[in-house]
Amino acid sequence: MELAAVNEKKFIVMPSLTLERSGYKNFVIIKQGKMKKSDAAKQIAKMLGYADIDRIMQNLPAGTFAVEFKNAKAD
Repeated sequence: MELAAVNEKKFIVMPSLTLERSGYKNFVIIKQGKMKKSDAAKQIAKMLGYADIDRIMQNLPAGTFAVEFKNAKAD
């Protein structure tokens, strides 16, 4: 399962298809990978400009991750 995260005044995690349909422009795609949960949370915080790493950790499932920033082009 592929997840996506966005910072719209608060940290939100949702399935990536839902996020793509919702119209957000800047978001992070979270997939299975080799990165530890804590390292992934730090990278997500940096990419989204979100300071609360503990909140990110609470919203991520168990496992290892790959993180990718997406910037949708405005139409």
